[in-house]
Amino acid sequence: MYILFMAEIKSALEIALERTEGMETDRSKIAAKQLKIEGRKAAIAFLDDKSTAKDIVKALKQHKGDEQTAFKLGAVESLLSCVKLPTDEGYKDVFEKASEGLAVISDSPSEVKQMLTQLSQFFDQYIQNRDQMEKQLMAQFEPLLKQKEEAAFAQTGNRRSIDPLDEPEFQKIYSQNMGNLSKNYSEALTQAKDQLKQFLGIAE
Repeated sequence: MYILFMAEIKSALEIALERTEGMETDRSKIAAKQLKIEGRKAAIAFLDDKSTAKDIVKALKQHKGDEQTAFKLGAVESLLSCVKLPTDEGYKDVFEKASEGLAVISDSPSEVKQMLTQLSQFFDQYIQNRDQMEKQLMAQFEPLLKQKEEAAFAQTGNRRSIDPLDEPEFQKIYSQNMGNLSKNYSEALTQAKDQLKQFLGIAE
């Protein structure tokens, strides 16, 4: 009877401890999530010029161990969201700001700066290749446009220029070629960002 009673107590104690462990795990997850949000907010404030590089470093150093990792992860996610294929050369201001933020919160700032410099050159090359491809496609399609313009003039007596972007055939060729170009550059960028995360100490 005594042995059975003690076994029941032990079993109840084990269940209680398991529940406590579960509660501690939940609290840790909640705390990590909150710190990640704080990291994002700190990075966004920096990008919006509402704080300085020193401010984001100070906020990071207020945390240690896993807490610091969670905060950094949130900050890096926000900063890396600015590291993307550009639509034009106007990308540089935001990219350079994000680059500054990534460098100051990294344990390997020299490597991070070097890699971000290479990415800036990579983005410039993408813009040049995209513009060059667009010009080539326009040149290839120009004879067909001329034929359509002459045919329209013969029918209506009015001469007007046709925008190739209004032509379904050109749109299809344009989308396919630009899509392939963006895909190739995007894949290379993903690999570069994964390597960058390693330098930042948050490789997944």
